[in-house]
Amino acid sequence: MCEIIDPARTVMIVVDMQNDFVAEGAKLRSAQAAAMVPRLAQTLKACRDQGIRVIYTAHVHRRDGSDMGLYDDLYSPIADRSSLVDGTAGVEIFNDLAPAPGEHVIKKHRYSAFFATDLDLILREWGITTVIISERPPRTAATPPRGTPCSTITRSSSCRIRQARSTIPTSARASCPLRTCIAPR
Repeated sequence: MCEIIDPARTVMIVVDMQNDFVAEGAKLRSAQAAAMVPRLAQTLKACRDQGIRVIYTAHVHRRDGSDMGLYDDLYSPIADRSSLVDGTAGVEIFNDLAPAPGEHVIKKHRYSAFFATDLDLILREWGITTVIISERPPRTAATPPRGTPCSTITRSSSCRIRQARSTIPTSARASCPLRTCIAPR
């Protein structure tokens, strides 16, 4: 049985949809991430129209590499500082998915958006109980620390919500990009 999502207590987290991963010609570009942009843009609009808050994450590193960890060893475009450098155009959110005024971009230095960031603090302050996560494939999204006050955390590039009955009127559901989120699983 599904529960009703309260838009005021729901947030959508858009993980790492930044130029270095999505833009044509980027060294770390993912064709799958680029392909999901139109659907994700529709989903973001639907979330905003319903009053669901949106937060973005951006994977960034300092130019001097002082926050690099093992990324120097894993990815040459990161090691040579040609990708994911804080303050460059590459780490900006891809324009078609750009944050609306007032939406936060959480800078993270590891895969987890909860490690050494203020994401958990923001979610708790807002009283968030439901989280929708959209991530660029094929990575694994951030897993929240134990005790994070989220009743539903689902990871999917197509943005499914498992524990959800929509507040979207029935007549609008057929055309809504969140329709995969509405039906019980």
